[in-house]
Amino acid sequence: MDQEKLKALSYLLEQGLQVLAQKDAPEQTVLLLTEKGTLCTLIMEELPVYRELDAFLETRKGEADTRILYLLCLWRDGSLDVPSAELRKALLALNPGNSRARVLLNGGDGLNLKPLSVMM
Repeated sequence: MDQEKLKALSYLLEQGLQVLAQKDAPEQTVLLLTEKGTLCTLIMEELPVYRELDAFLETRKGEADTRILYLLCLWRDGSLDVPSAELRKALLALNPGNSRARVLLNGGDGLNLKPLSVMM
């Protein structure tokens, strides 16, 4: 893995761990890093709904910064997972190029990056 990817993923993991360290950590947190370096955080509480998803999509529409490079979906217990189908579809609707976004996942041989497109 090249240094740029490693730096970006380390940053995402660091931010995710900060969210988990909060007293009332959410059930699930999704962190997205855009092509222009913007960090977006989506929180899912008890219901299977990201409270920031609509606002995120609305603020990104019409902007040039809609291409997601990396994302991770972090559960309260620290495990990594595939983001919800709703979120994956929303990211593709926002920018079809997001199919190439790399998702950080646990694998048999450690952490892996998989393109969002293989999860559709």
